[in-house]
Amino acid sequence: MDLFVPRISFRAVCLLMSVLLVGCGGDDGSSSNLSDPRYTLTVSTNGGTVVSTPSGLDCNSECSASFAAGTSVTLNASVVSIGTVQFSWTGDCAGAGASCTMTMDAAKSVALHIAVVDPVASNGGPQLLFSDLVSGPAIGNSERMPFAA
Repeated sequence: MDLFVPRISFRAVCLLMSVLLVGCGGDDGSSSNLSDPRYTLTVSTNGGTVVSTPSGLDCNSECSASFAAGTSVTLNASVVSIGTVQFSWTGDCAGAGASCTMTMDAAKSVALHIAVVDPVASNGGPQLLFSDLVSGPAIGNSERMPFAA
């Protein structure tokens, strides 16, 4: 009498293991754990460009990307201007400066507010040329605003 011995492929074992939330490596040698959560980071800005490290975000208005739990994400802001640029971050990564770093331990939302100050104003002091579009029009001489309409 012949005994029937089933042959089980690696993919079948991997599928069974993933169902049990153990995870298996792919054909490229990488491994993944299906129980690792990912969180969405949403960024909005009133001008300029925001780029993330690690990569995932690169936008100039509003965008979002998903990052693995525990990932440290740095947002870097840049703007082309002839004046002095002031950056401020609000939301889940608050502060001032061109960059902001946070750890992804939940879904997060961040807003970047950019103000450009003219280095030469008629009264000798700085002149605000570009402000947060949400809060109202710019103060100062709008014809000198370095951003396209």
